[in-house]
Amino acid sequence: MYELNQVSGNSYYIQSPAKIGLVRLNGTDVCLIDSGNDKEAGRKVRQLLDQNGWRLTAIYNTHSNADHIGGNQYLQNQTGCKVYAPGIECATRCSSPRFSTAAIRRRICGTSSSWRSRATRRS
Repeated sequence: MYELNQVSGNSYYIQSPAKIGLVRLNGTDVCLIDSGNDKEAGRKVRQLLDQNGWRLTAIYNTHSNADHIGGNQYLQNQTGCKVYAPGIECATRCSSPRFSTAAIRRRICGTSSSWRSRATRRS
């Protein structure tokens, strides 16, 4: 099910329950558009990246539905990539009381432009 498909040039998508966009930035660095439903999706994406010799540098989340951000924490912990989200999504995910697990509480929202970086790595 997790199959890499080239759209054109450096643009790809990963066929999965929630399609994941992938952009090759250069010979080795890539970024994702969303990360799939869960940790298992993250593992399968990581396997595809490793098979192609690619290094994940960033994940851009279109919004914070679970099927778009589920693989974020796993992939960030494995690769050290940055995670970006639109400002309002980042603010909601970083400060809402309903997301009060230890991992979420450690998130820090950046302040650059309309896309904000979320750091979810443990300090």
